[in-house]
Amino acid sequence: MLLPQVMQIGHKHRALQIKPEHYPIVGKHLLGAIKEVLGEGATDEVINAWAEAYDEIASVFIKVEENMYKEAMWSGFIPFKVVKKEITGSDIAAFTVQPEDNSFDVSRLALTAGQYITVKTDPEDSDHIALRHYSLCSVDTNEGIQFAVRRDNKNAHRGLVSNHLHDNVEVGDSLLLSAPAGDFELNKSLIEQNDIPLVLISAGVGVTPVLSMLEAQVRANPQRPIIWAYACQNQDYHAFSGRVDKLLQQAEKVQSHIFYFEEGQLLNEEWLKTLPNPADVYVCGSMAFMDSMIDGLMALEHSGDNIHYEPFGPKMSLSVG
Repeated sequence: MLLPQVMQIGHKHRALQIKPEHYPIVGKHLLGAIKEVLGEGATDEVINAWAEAYDEIASVFIKVEENMYKEAMWSGFIPFKVVKKEITGSDIAAFTVQPEDNSFDVSRLALTAGQYITVKTDPEDSDHIALRHYSLCSVDTNEGIQFAVRRDNKNAHRGLVSNHLHDNVEVGDSLLLSAPAGDFELNKSLIEQNDIPLVLISAGVGVTPVLSMLEAQVRANPQRPIIWAYACQNQDYHAFSGRVDKLLQQAEKVQSHIFYFEEGQLLNEEWLKTLPNPADVYVCGSMAFMDSMIDGLMALEHSGDNIHYEPFGPKMSLSVG
């Protein structure tokens, strides 16, 4: 089944404003690259077959994304003003933004916990416009739309955009945002039920989308059992601790587990064994962290249908066999 992968990529395309007219451009350069790689093997028959396959794939994405554009909360990238900026933990900045168009009342928006917005910006030390996805950290829009950015100094680009947002964007500044997107969201059929616990597992900045899920669950049904697990380097890196504590206090049946790696506290398979099964599980963090959690849950015979996660690449199948 490729539909989950198509939907996930479709959300990314809509967030980045990939339109039908862009697909022929991509196809042209893709076929050019194939010809270059294959050399003499790039016969007319081979290239025509690739072109036909690409056209089929493009038509699927265009159709899926057409509905996503229709359902988007707003069209294209529009300017928002930063009305609040907070540092939580040691390396995460939480931004609250309001549309510069005063006629656009975001307090009426019904945000989906787990989704992300896309920032379009022109960072210093760059010759190009840059676009990045950042998770919503709240579904509450009374003060504006809230999202969080971890300062990234580890990747090849040395956190071009994240450092720009941390160091150069302050209250009163403007940011271009596209509407929320993404398919990482709570199972709506279970939110009002109390027999299958909600398990939220995160590490580092992965706390951001599951924080919004915790908020959404507590708002909708505080009676549902909730198990919260968060891992980070140490107490200094512990993000959103105060906000999480307040939300957990509003729930009636709660377990909270905090793991600091530098103190030898490990969120591992031994801890996963303590979880109820069945459970509605959501995992977010680094790829290595998610792989470890998902492998552990599958080894403990949790159903793949009950394990949800936010990847930074295509989703894998969790089916067995």
